[in-house]
Amino acid sequence: GTSGNPVLTVPGAEEQLYTACQGRRPSSWKAKERIHIDALIDELRAQKAPWRRELLRGKWRLAYLQPGPDGDGVDRRIPFPELPWNDSFQIVGRSDVINVGEVVGPFIEVRAAGSLTENDKTVATVPKRFVAYIEQGAFCGSITLGRREKANTGRFCGPLPIQGEGVFDVEYLGPRIRINQNINGGGARTVHVRVTSFGGFA
Repeated sequence: GTSGNPVLTVPGAEEQLYTACQGRRPSSWKAKERIHIDALIDELRAQKAPWRRELLRGKWRLAYLQPGPDGDGVDRRIPFPELPWNDSFQIVGRSDVINVGEVVGPFIEVRAAGSLTENDKTVATVPKRFVAYIEQGAFCGSITLGRREKANTGRFCGPLPIQGEGVFDVEYLGPRIRINQNINGGGARTVHVRVTSFGGFA
């Protein structure tokens, strides 16, 4: 029979990773913390979960960076340094992507926008390879125009000459956590956390 004692459940790897990433930026992790986070990443990657394309859409915040073999960071196609007090985001639509890098907190942003294509739509599990071709960039202030198009999404922006191709694998995709590996930019692995307050993007 049962003893009547409460059952203690250990949160799954995704829940643990999501909780650990709250309010964190890539520069804020200590070496001891990284050991635990890297173990959670490995556990989630090993699941080879079914691919759910609908979960990819939305706004994602970069919370953790696992450098590539040569110490390379994330390739955002944004020509400004990543400073510890700024956030980086990725906005993913049906066939478009916008990389967002804060320059002066949320008040000044650089955006790089382009197309997003699945490498092989027949692949039904992760890892799932994507090609992002960045076609345009913008330097954006905090004034909202209400427009939602390409790099100028919702901001007063000036153009920047940003172009290039990025190849990455989605190695895990859950409702609130995404793990990517950069393929042609040094092999860095990233953890993005879904921004639940984001209103949507077609």
